[in-house]
Amino acid sequence: VALKFLTRNLLGDPDRLARLHQEVRIARQVSHPLVCRVHDIAEVDGETFLTMEFIDGEDLGSLLKRIGRLSEDKGIEIARQLCDGLAAVHEQGIVHRDLKPSNIMIDGRGQARLTDFGLAVAANAIPASEFRSGTPAYMAPEQLAGETPTVQSDLFALGLVLYEVFSGRRAFPDRGPEELARLYEVYKPSSVCDLVPGMDPRVGKVIRQCLEIEPSLRPKSADEVAAGLPEGDPLATALAEGRTPSPETVANAGAEGRLAPQVATALLTTAVLGVLIVAALAGRATISGLAPMTRSPEALAARARSVLDRMGCTDLPTDQRYGFFYDYNYLDYAVSADSTAQRWSALVSGQVPAIVFWFRQSPQYLVAGGMTPRLYPGRVTPFDPSPELPGSASVNLDPNGRLIEFVQPPERQLAAPPVLKEVDFQPLFAEAKLDWLRARKTTPNWAPPFFAEQQFAWEAPPLDRPGEPLRVEAAIHNCKVVYFKVYHGVWEQPESLHDPLEIEPGPFHYLYAGLFCLSVVGAVWLARQNLHLGLGDATGASRLALFLFGCHMVCMVLVADHVPSFRDEAAWLMKALGFAGLWSCLCWLLYFALEPYVRRHWPWRMISWNRLLAGRFRDPMVGRDLLIGALLGTFMALMLQLGVIVPSLLGRPSPVPLVTWPSAFTNVPFHLLMEVPVAIRDALQWYFLLFLLVLLVRRAWLAIILVFALHLTYNLTQEPELHLFWAASMGAAVLASLFVALRFGLLAYTVGLFFCYFLYQVPFTLNPSAWYWWQSLIYMLWPILLASIGFLVARAARPAFHEIT
Repeated sequence: VALKFLTRNLLGDPDRLARLHQEVRIARQVSHPLVCRVHDIAEVDGETFLTMEFIDGEDLGSLLKRIGRLSEDKGIEIARQLCDGLAAVHEQGIVHRDLKPSNIMIDGRGQARLTDFGLAVAANAIPASEFRSGTPAYMAPEQLAGETPTVQSDLFALGLVLYEVFSGRRAFPDRGPEELARLYEVYKPSSVCDLVPGMDPRVGKVIRQCLEIEPSLRPKSADEVAAGLPEGDPLATALAEGRTPSPETVANAGAEGRLAPQVATALLTTAVLGVLIVAALAGRATISGLAPMTRSPEALAARARSVLDRMGCTDLPTDQRYGFFYDYNYLDYAVSADSTAQRWSALVSGQVPAIVFWFRQSPQYLVAGGMTPRLYPGRVTPFDPSPELPGSASVNLDPNGRLIEFVQPPERQLAAPPVLKEVDFQPLFAEAKLDWLRARKTTPNWAPPFFAEQQFAWEAPPLDRPGEPLRVEAAIHNCKVVYFKVYHGVWEQPESLHDPLEIEPGPFHYLYAGLFCLSVVGAVWLARQNLHLGLGDATGASRLALFLFGCHMVCMVLVADHVPSFRDEAAWLMKALGFAGLWSCLCWLLYFALEPYVRRHWPWRMISWNRLLAGRFRDPMVGRDLLIGALLGTFMALMLQLGVIVPSLLGRPSPVPLVTWPSAFTNVPFHLLMEVPVAIRDALQWYFLLFLLVLLVRRAWLAIILVFALHLTYNLTQEPELHLFWAASMGAAVLASLFVALRFGLLAYTVGLFFCYFLYQVPFTLNPSAWYWWQSLIYMLWPILLASIGFLVARAARPAFHEIT
């Protein structure tokens, strides 16, 4: 070991003693082969000293005085080592503040070693009184001006050192601080390429970037400086040394990623054709495509108002909302009761309204208290808020406008017993397109959702189509019809307390919930370790969390049914902020905990992802992975559609058609964005799970099989029937996603999930006369636009920062 003493005349100086203790505290945080290791501080016989690693060699300052300058090859080697060592210091949040040749040792093996942390301090804890501490000749302009030293200040000093290493002379004359500050503004040093003929121009360029007067124009990190040096691979160097490469090193690694014209054109053409094919097949693969959707929501809303007017609900309502929902009870019943190829014929003919239009009006503002299926607060549904408020009314219609249900809760105030008189139900039968003259009275089976004086039931045949008689349940109170409902089959149950948009959880959901809780606990522990070791990508995690927070907030603003009430809007805002903040913090935690390990073992699969997080939106590799992800997503969506269509072509029963989001008919802006945070969350979960399994089982092929099985099991449990063709299509989609995740990395996988989720969950039609043609056109243009952006970015090659412009 080497010992560094305080001289006797400084032993009584508390400031110097405190600085020595601080040097030990700071230096012990850095453990790197190219940084001198500081061990401890001690006092023996009145002598205070610190112990450090002994380096058998010579400091760089004396070496340059002795030999003048280093050769280009040796200078590049030393420069790269200085960058690696300085990057390790900066990763711990430390600013060296005294980088100069005399504080750099060249050991017996010819390696550069950073020493002397006497002025080093945490970047966020530099007192104003020490802003100008250091050696003036190697201070950055902002330090001389009394501003806070930063990482870029160390990089300026690194540029000065490298200038001496390659040229043998100082970049700026040796002057006092004030004169030197003036020189920085008026004097521009000669390029080392001019001083040393034949020098690689990339060396001169990277030094010139380090010596920019404006800190924001300098490289962002020491790794970026190393990447700008010729014939170097900082990523390979970091991996060979057993270090976790920084996000900047990963982002700067690898090829440019620019696609050849024919390759980019082929990818874009295939993706566009895939979107068009998905749109063309939607009419045979989705519920909204199979069921007749002949009337627009606006026309159905007008029809619902006419029903209410006919039933005497003529008071001007304060608020009204409408939308669509699916009858999941019928879908489950059809799977269990019909095993023929004509399983969905009743759905196609419109005999069974699997898609229901709901309309609500209220004398008060409709303020939702719960959550929608995607947990977004503030969305009014048929059951939220409660539809039992006196004075309110609701109507359910099938897509063709036939009445399915009418509800008008009675007043709760007790009144004198009314004079009983006969109530005419014929108008409601006419609205439901049922034959009143052939209706047959029967015994009521179900009670209405609120108190009513009398109940009735009939069986009546439809007027506009052949079929079995339908059951009708009704109730009156105070000589007014308060409840009327048409039952289309045995699968229909009376109204429950649950929203019909909810789906009951299965066993896999409980397993998933348990694994989720366990993963959160593990992520907290790993995040704490990464924070202690300085390995976590706090910048990338924060940018990702802020992006997700913004996406969630925009989605919630778009999806919520807002009311002109400060109290209600404030309550919604609290829920929205809590929801967005919770999910964003969980993603930050997951990313900060696991990303460093992925970056350490799978850095090549994180290059485009890190480039995107670094703000390099026009990077060709980002465009390439956007194109590949678009192709993956369209392929996965197409496989899901074929899993529904192929069985019917072979004369076999088809599984449940794909469920598009009902709100996609009425809220286009929300659905253009809603799958973005979902895709990012799912991609991170599955990608990190794959990585963890690779570490646990130590066999990549076995981990891939396990993730494939989990992924397939999760998707198959979403279906009420295990179907061979559906399983095969899901298997092909999962295999394609795993291939892209392992071959091209996280960004392409995330984009693929987004395209898949989006394409099979929004309604498409190629019929220009359809009322939702313009919505379908926007939904088709959106993925085509994203793929086109990927094409343009992948083709727009720009020189990397380390290339000569």
